[in-house]
Amino acid sequence: MNYETERQHASWVLRLLVDASIAAHAPDPVDWDLLLDITRANGVLVRTAERLATLGVRVPDRFAAAVAGERERVRSTLALVRHVSGACEAHGIEFVFPKVFQDYPDMGDDVDLLLLERSARRDDRIVAGLRASVAGRDIGGWIAGTTTYTIDGCPSPLDVQHGRLGVVGEQTVFPTVLIGHRRHIVVDGSEFAAPPPEDQLVLQGLQRVWGRLRIALCDVVFTMSTIRRGSLDWDYILATARRHGALAGLGCYLSYVDQIHRDVFWQPLVAEPMRGVLGLRGWGRVEFHEGGYRFPLARVNSRLYVRQLRGRLAARDWTGAARLVLIPAVAAARAFRRLARGLTPAAAPPRGNERAMRTADAPIRVLMITSEWPVPDGRPRTTYFIKRQAEFLQAAGVQVDVFHFKGAKNPWNYLRAWVLARRRMSQHGYDLVHAQFGMSGLLALPKLLPLVVTFRGDDVQGIVGQGGRITLAGRVLQLACRLVARWTDAAIVVSEHMKDYLPRSVRPHVIPSGLDLNLFRVIPRDEARGRLGLALDKRLVLFVGNPADPRKRHPLARQAVDILNQSTPAELVVAWGTPHTDIPLLMNACDVLVFPSAQEGSPNTVKEALACNLPVVSVPVGDVPLRLRGIEGCELCADERPETIAAALERVLRRGQRIAGRDTVTDLDERQTTQQVIAVYRSVTTHRGRQPDLLGAPNAVP
Repeated sequence: MNYETERQHASWVLRLLVDASIAAHAPDPVDWDLLLDITRANGVLVRTAERLATLGVRVPDRFAAAVAGERERVRSTLALVRHVSGACEAHGIEFVFPKVFQDYPDMGDDVDLLLLERSARRDDRIVAGLRASVAGRDIGGWIAGTTTYTIDGCPSPLDVQHGRLGVVGEQTVFPTVLIGHRRHIVVDGSEFAAPPPEDQLVLQGLQRVWGRLRIALCDVVFTMSTIRRGSLDWDYILATARRHGALAGLGCYLSYVDQIHRDVFWQPLVAEPMRGVLGLRGWGRVEFHEGGYRFPLARVNSRLYVRQLRGRLAARDWTGAARLVLIPAVAAARAFRRLARGLTPAAAPPRGNERAMRTADAPIRVLMITSEWPVPDGRPRTTYFIKRQAEFLQAAGVQVDVFHFKGAKNPWNYLRAWVLARRRMSQHGYDLVHAQFGMSGLLALPKLLPLVVTFRGDDVQGIVGQGGRITLAGRVLQLACRLVARWTDAAIVVSEHMKDYLPRSVRPHVIPSGLDLNLFRVIPRDEARGRLGLALDKRLVLFVGNPADPRKRHPLARQAVDILNQSTPAELVVAWGTPHTDIPLLMNACDVLVFPSAQEGSPNTVKEALACNLPVVSVPVGDVPLRLRGIEGCELCADERPETIAAALERVLRRGQRIAGRDTVTDLDERQTTQQVIAVYRSVTTHRGRQPDLLGAPNAVP
């Protein structure tokens, strides 16, 4: 982004909102998308639209739609404030809304309610009649005694502060000042309790810089407008700020607002006698970029922290000092939380209905996470079914972005991918995350979006090592995937028997991996062999999979074919590293598929063989017994001895016929399974209040 263009648009907004008497020259040209991003993220969207309307400026439809959505959010937020105010007055609860109305007709992302009482015992009376639930809070909110409620039907949460203010609730006296000095104001025909402007300015000194990443335009507009009116009691402001340890923070904050005022209006905001008293010098420069006014974050916050702590110790306020000592831990926890959300310090949180407005009329957007994406890196893979599912979903009208990474059983790879995936989630308007295999679901925890996970086999069944036993790593993987399953909004397994490997509280959908029946089709045997350069007079036994994977048991297949050769000559063909498009040719060229795997979910290889009418000899594993049931010419071995497998192979080869398997897998057409997956997407997005516009397009992929 061009920072100069961003700064010009921010300055234009300030001129529009702070001084209506001057002609605000618009940037040439106006970047309406940028203007929308700035005004929405900085809490001045409605006022900017109203000011442009008075100037006769016609805004684009997208901007107008955003304004309409924000006005609706403000209306619902005002209704919440009206309800809370009435409940507090009815029950004799001392309260004030510290800053809810300072930006009206815009309103902040949440509703701050300050109670005199330090206990949360009376919260139930305040939220009675609302469909409210307690939201999770970080360590700072827990220490400060803040409780956040999410309200059904209102996009703005309610933050209830119980007799304390500050990063860790270090301000215990100033709340009594705010409540004691409250006055009644009339907004939209209703009376509300709010502090006078002097107390609000002191509150700005306590909160606008200390512990913050940026200063928002809405705060700058409020402060400039309040000071420019010229009716403030500065003696009271200075005395109150000193008494409550806010003078340094107020001086720092006003130094930045004064700089901005001089840059935009070419004159200082704070009169000269007050500049020295407030200590406006020495705080560094402030610049608008990346969505807000940025200042020397580390230097300023450390300086304010030392002054606060020194003042508490000098006043022998041991309780306040003890709380301040906790601030570095809180700051570290919040930094980690931002990292977990994928937010950089420059990213501004979404406001109100922004997400709903952005996606209400658009197809559902999915971030698909997988460590098994078949990238062209020269490594053989068998997971083309993941790529195929993504392609069919896109053809059906779903917008799918794929985040693929190299896991390789390396925790550092997962940690690095986790950071990148969180950043991707926060920067794009996805409706849900779909993780392919349980371990990929770890990248979506803690959840930012509804989570769908497809469990496909060894992720929940465990990794099989030499000797057929689950390895230690496999057991750790099982535990991790069971944890992921508990946090999913919807779990998918690829076969019925896999349900038993998930926690009982999880109710998974059974959706087998689909087949591309146009790719896996019947081709004459001799034609397929001719295209692959295979001899026409040999009996060929096909093995598909990595020969080095203990789970696939290639040595068992080799032993069985060696025994078979004692009576019926045959050659074992290993398909590993073969181009995926050649697999259908191999299945049509060979005489039988041998499948001795020790562990499977719903193996695609068997289903693809059936689609090509290739006879299958398999041990009982996964859902293979169900797939082979009733198909003449296929053999399900009674045990896993190589002699048993060899005997079954001999019977199939002597029969010398293809099977009628294709009709048994037509229900696995990828078009049909795609619609089942979309139904799962609908279920999790609908539960979150999203009605996605999904296009059923069963014939979209030829």
